[in-house]
Amino acid sequence: MKKAAQILAFILVFALILGLGVTAFADEAQFDVTRRFLAELDGVEGAEYTVVGVREAAADAGFEYERVEVRYEGDLSDYINTVYVDFSEDGEEVMLYLYNIISFRREDREEVLSVLNELNAKYKGVKFYLDDVKDTVTAELYLAATDKTVVEISLFGFGFLIGITDQAYDVLADYAA
Repeated sequence: MKKAAQILAFILVFALILGLGVTAFADEAQFDVTRRFLAELDGVEGAEYTVVGVREAAADAGFEYERVEVRYEGDLSDYINTVYVDFSEDGEEVMLYLYNIISFRREDREEVLSVLNELNAKYKGVKFYLDDVKDTVTAELYLAATDKTVVEISLFGFGFLIGITDQAYDVLADYAA
């Protein structure tokens, strides 16, 4: 009888876990700031996320960031976007990255670099750069915040990066391999 109750309890817990969905696991985030961001992101239609985990900023930097991968398909863009959001533990820094905006042919590198310089001059908040190893283009947005404002600023930055990248894609598409 005891074994049957244990099996029934296991089945009920397993069914509950399956019914929750991915976004219900926001508590797997280690940083409080990340958990608060994910709680707000749950209200953004078209956004799904995965907590990637904590990583070191640089070997000698002495601090860590927690990374979240956010896949977005919605009214901010005509494209499916995957934005990586890195939070500092104190909530004072947020970095957002959109990798692989385009892949380009190696022979177009100088032209793409020229276009990126024009985009960087036009969209001063977002930095566009080449990944020379993969021959792709990345967009980056750095945000400074306070612990009290980091969630609102991060959500704003998320939409801002997607919107700017969507506009930039119209120029970069000519070089897409």
